[in-house]
Amino acid sequence: MQDERTVETGLDELSRSELIEALREARRELTCAPSEAEHSLREELQALDRAYLEIARALAGPGGMEGVARVVAEQARIIAGAEYAAVGLGDASDAPFTSWSAAGVPPDLLQTLGRYPRAVGVLGQVKRGSQPVRLRDVRKDPAFVGLAPGHPELTSFLGLQIRHDAAVLGHLILANKQGAEEFTEADQCTLMVLAERAGIALEVARLRQVELRERLRLGLLADTGRVLATGLDADAAIAAVVRLPVPELADLAAAYLLEDDRLRLVGATHRDPVKTPLLTHLLAKFDPLDSRGSATVRALETRRPVLVPEYTQAMLDAVIEDPEARSLARQIFTRPVMSVMVLPLVARGHVLGVMACAWSDSDRRYDQSDLVLAEEIVDRLALAVDNVLLYRRTAEALRNRDSILAIVAHDLRSPLAAIHLSADLLAQACPPGLEDAKKRITTVKRSAERMNRLIEDLVQATLIEGGRLALDRQPQEARALIAETRSTFDSIARQKALRLEAAVAPRLPRVLCDRERVLQTLSNLVDNAIKFAPDGSTIVLEATMRGAEICFSVRDRGPGIPLEQLPHIFDRYWKGVPSGRHGPGLGLYIAKGIVEAHGGRLWVESVPGRGAAFSFTLPAEPGPDARS
Repeated sequence: MQDERTVETGLDELSRSELIEALREARRELTCAPSEAEHSLREELQALDRAYLEIARALAGPGGMEGVARVVAEQARIIAGAEYAAVGLGDASDAPFTSWSAAGVPPDLLQTLGRYPRAVGVLGQVKRGSQPVRLRDVRKDPAFVGLAPGHPELTSFLGLQIRHDAAVLGHLILANKQGAEEFTEADQCTLMVLAERAGIALEVARLRQVELRERLRLGLLADTGRVLATGLDADAAIAAVVRLPVPELADLAAAYLLEDDRLRLVGATHRDPVKTPLLTHLLAKFDPLDSRGSATVRALETRRPVLVPEYTQAMLDAVIEDPEARSLARQIFTRPVMSVMVLPLVARGHVLGVMACAWSDSDRRYDQSDLVLAEEIVDRLALAVDNVLLYRRTAEALRNRDSILAIVAHDLRSPLAAIHLSADLLAQACPPGLEDAKKRITTVKRSAERMNRLIEDLVQATLIEGGRLALDRQPQEARALIAETRSTFDSIARQKALRLEAAVAPRLPRVLCDRERVLQTLSNLVDNAIKFAPDGSTIVLEATMRGAEICFSVRDRGPGIPLEQLPHIFDRYWKGVPSGRHGPGLGLYIAKGIVEAHGGRLWVESVPGRGAAFSFTLPAEPGPDARS
């Protein structure tokens, strides 16, 4: 019995020992399973942390949204174990991607492919759909529309949107899962977490780009204003403005002026100084107007800017037909796809030329915001160029007028002098009793004198307008200037029963002026007063001290000047009365020009029905001994 109990006890201990061992084994299995899960989760979290760190570094760098997108694509490729990855920026519409950043694709292959992929087929589903698209073999999906020539083969596929709040900023695309036939649901969940962080980073980068673009806009507009304010040379202004967009808004820029239905190259620049002379030589070899249907022709015909987000080598070859020029173009435009803006220079309804900008050495693409900024620059340039061209035409017209006037004045003075001399000789030789003949001779003399005065007025008005009126400044006594003017017009005034009175303040300083010019000014004002003063009235000539200047005035008791005429009283060729009996309307214009050439001021005060007072100031001679 005891032996049996011993055996039973041994069996129980064996069973207990086996049970304990089994429990230990189970425990090891249980503890091992969560350890592998923890390890996998830890690796996933570490991968996300590394991705977050790289995204943060990209956000702090100068790459903007495209720089962040490139890092997101690369980190997503690493985390999911994909062969290829890409981030396409853009919203959830049918519009093309605004940017495409790929990872895992060799640079030379990207250069060959060139174009951004179109948002059609499976990519279109990802772009427009709110849910991720995960496929075992993208080629077997009904929406698959094929690949571009040279594009690597794709099998497994995963695509999802990158959002910030409710806005779609971009799309994450992965292809060809390494070591497996398809992307897993765990891959999808992990990448959705990465996409959430990427959305925040892209939004921050977007806002930063908006701020930088606004700074760029204000800076470019300010620089444009400074350049256009520096001179009156249209070619120099255009050439300077062409350099402003490079490199912030373009890799290259060029501008043409439209002359006689042909385009003349005015300026061209490239961000690479070595390529600038090559670009200038290339563009000077042909006229863009020779290529019908080109972006330049469309811009000129429609008078609207033309945006070509993707300008291919085939499009360039269609414009440049000359083999030598094509070879030169290959040295300048190294990428298969560029992005181009062509903007016409339009001002006051006239097309003046065209300006073009292009991204040729980078993968950047123009959008509407770039076009708006470029239009602001071009609008200012067009207005400035139009002003310069108007100035040129005006200056040319003035030179022609002055030339004709000089010829006329020279050719008329000689016969007028002969007429005046002949009239004097006839008057002296005329026998007594021929009073009617003497009157006619006197009329001839006065007509010749009047014609000579008209010629002199035209010449002086031209000198004043051109700022070429010469002055011989000498100290003169104001009392003497008033007295000589009064003496000159005394007999003329008596013919209308007018009284000329002088009112000169005592101890006035001498006037520093050109004596003949000031006498001419006083004569014009007194002659004007005599024309309009009623018979029997008084005209007063005054000279008084006004601050540090001498003020001369001519006052009459005539009808005065209507208020609506006062702003025009000193205009060239302007007359208050429509009749031509009061001269060509240059007297007051010349008087004002003479006074202002001295550094003084001429003005009029008038009350209709109570006369007018014309006053002007001249500088007094400085120094203690200047008083009369």
